[in-house]
Amino acid sequence: MRKVAFAAALLVGLALAQEVPRGARNGSAPSGLRGRPQFLVGVTRDQLYRTVGAPRSCFIPQAQQYYPLSQCVRMRTIWGRVLDVYTLKTRTSEYEVTVAYEIDDSQSRLHPKVLVSEVRFTPDKHLPASTVLKDLDEVSNLCREGCTVVRETNDPYALAVCPSERSQPRLLKQQGGIPVLALHFGDQKLRTADSEPDFIDFWIPRDAELHTCQGEEVGAWPPKE
Repeated sequence: MRKVAFAAALLVGLALAQEVPRGARNGSAPSGLRGRPQFLVGVTRDQLYRTVGAPRSCFIPQAQQYYPLSQCVRMRTIWGRVLDVYTLKTRTSEYEVTVAYEIDDSQSRLHPKVLVSEVRFTPDKHLPASTVLKDLDEVSNLCREGCTVVRETNDPYALAVCPSERSQPRLLKQQGGIPVLALHFGDQKLRTADSEPDFIDFWIPRDAELHTCQGEEVGAWPPKE
């Protein structure tokens, strides 16, 4: 996952705030979305839980270990950074979905928000990038008005999928920022729509990452006829 720096006090606050909200269950997709309930970056953790339900487990990156949901709150008080883990079954494949969070205290330091900072989809089986992009409703939402596919300048193992300017007002209202998608490959020579990505990330670039969509444009999604 992309690194997010947290102050020690905020880490403790995030750990204590991670109990599963009461009434968390599978719900309908937020207004304006099509298809199944979606994993969106930029929304609050409570909004995500109300939309897709509670996670099945959690994962600690520092320890490289999974824990059952009943232990996740305690693990957060120990480790601070713990990822929620879901399983998503689609028409084509099954994915492990991991969700990372960050603290947003821009409006209140006493009552900060816990926001989804990154969502990662790891397919259960090897699939061409074009198949994965067609399979995920999150991609359809991101690229409803079209996306460009870019070779990331600072990451030779990734292709970025960046929404068009026409999409940006809708995405800003929906998610509080302009998310992008990155397809990560194990071999930098295999960055094509027919290559098989190891995993797919969604996140909202911060100022230091605005270069993400400024690389070489290599295509469009959906593909132009």
